[in-house]
Amino acid sequence: SYTYGSLIRDEAIIANAYKQIYGTNNEELLQKISYTLLSKDYLSTQSTGYALYALAMGANLENMNENFMDATLKIGDQVHTIDQNQMQIFSFNNEKAIINANKDIFVSFGVEGVKAGENSAFSNKISLDRAFYDEKGNKISPSEIGSGQTFYMRISASLNEGANYVSNIALTQILPSGWEVSNTLLDDNTPS
Repeated sequence: SYTYGSLIRDEAIIANAYKQIYGTNNEELLQKISYTLLSKDYLSTQSTGYALYALAMGANLENMNENFMDATLKIGDQVHTIDQNQMQIFSFNNEKAIINANKDIFVSFGVEGVKAGENSAFSNKISLDRAFYDEKGNKISPSEIGSGQTFYMRISASLNEGANYVSNIALTQILPSGWEVSNTLLDDNTPS
């Protein structure tokens, strides 16, 4: 191979072209690709990707029984059939979700947003305190902050009683659009 690719990448491309041209697999080439993947040889991401793609194309997935996975999702009283050939999105609020399948399946569960009325403050091992100050160091309410006004926000973190160690913490603060953030670590004029 006199390109930036590798021998296995070239063989994978040839295996795919063979399948498209002749409508059948080049079993000898696919076997060679699978042995290379099984070996402990270093393979680049490109080589691995092409090899896996060639094996997937050779597996004739498009000819398999369209619904060989027999799985259902029960949300509350409703039962949904899960189609393995497409991504499906289900939403629910307080119901219980139960998946029944005839074999192991992989499911991704995601939650978006915060439920209305359930955004009360809580702490677990660490407490955060946020306070706003005007330019003279007087404590103010965030609702009193006007457009173009300079103010300071102090965020303090402390361990709760019974917590003796916390590691790998990242603190974030969501600010309204239009607020300009200044790093005042080296500024001696900030209130203490």
